[in-house]
Amino acid sequence: METSAAILARRSVRAFSDQPVSRDLLRSLVETATWAPSASNVQAWRFCVVDDPALVRKLDMVSPGLSGKPPVIAVVLSDREYARAKGGQKAADEFSSLDAAYACENLMLAAADAGLGTCAIKSYNDDAVRSLLNVPDGLQVELLISLGWPDPAKSPRAPKRKPLDEVLRFNGCEAWGAEETSSHTDAAASQADDEGCTASCAEQSRDAIGAEGKARPVQTSLSEAMSASPAPQQKTTQPSAVACETAFHGSLSAAMAASAAAAGAPPHSAEEGTDGLELLAYMVTSAAGLRGEPAIYGPLRLIESSKRVAAQLADSLKTADPARAEALRNLATLIAERQNDCMTDEDSFYTMLSEAAALLAKAL
Repeated sequence: METSAAILARRSVRAFSDQPVSRDLLRSLVETATWAPSASNVQAWRFCVVDDPALVRKLDMVSPGLSGKPPVIAVVLSDREYARAKGGQKAADEFSSLDAAYACENLMLAAADAGLGTCAIKSYNDDAVRSLLNVPDGLQVELLISLGWPDPAKSPRAPKRKPLDEVLRFNGCEAWGAEETSSHTDAAASQADDEGCTASCAEQSRDAIGAEGKARPVQTSLSEAMSASPAPQQKTTQPSAVACETAFHGSLSAAMAASAAAAGAPPHSAEEGTDGLELLAYMVTSAAGLRGEPAIYGPLRLIESSKRVAAQLADSLKTADPARAEALRNLATLIAERQNDCMTDEDSFYTMLSEAAALLAKAL
């Protein structure tokens, strides 16, 4: 595949087959990644490729932006201490993350060329990932990349892109005034392509499969994180809103460290507790990560949790109350089919939420 063809064909793949990916192919992808540009040739990038099914499952549980049950998760890190020693403070603070991003793009393009699907994920709980992988101090987790052979039955639609004349200027930037920038804010937000997202990703797509049966892999756009609104002024006799919020997120981080350990604990029986534990991990990591993420991720995380609860209830009621179980299954199916419209068509997404409420009423 030509480089330009791989770039244009890439999609954020969030539905994978269970076909394994060979270690030789994974090594080849990482080797290609290491030929990315690197400031002062420091090469502070590090790659932890997770293909053990049990560990993949645990990482999935603490990464709200990850979906599709990939067989492999590539964890891309940067060694900040090494970067500082070899390239100075700027290398540690800035260049190492940029270099890791270049390497990630190389890896995803190489995967596209091989027919693999990938999706860049920034919506993960850092404390939990570090705990699960025993990440040493000095290494920064930069990105998770889900990787595998795409499910041909679920192909993502091509993401929208701005017209070239809207983003290109020659010999100066004067035409990009504040008025023009603000006029496109809503349009840019409604066209944000997940998955990756600097604030993160996540969640069900349908990927294009090429004429030769190869996936048209992964394209992710990294959208800027949205800052939280400033908290109202508090009386001096009360804890400040910032202090309360800091304490809250600190407790969530502590909870996630515990959740990462609990992910390895066996349920009371072979089936009991597993789904509930996964849902709990998803909800806690979602709550911990929503600060700073795009506003649309709030309803997206809630409706994803609702989908999982509906599916679990439908399964538990299929014998005792078949009619209610069917209504709940229909609810879960509706959400699964349209929840990712939030990335490309917010109106459709919010219409789906209304339809979901109507379906839920039938199960009450």
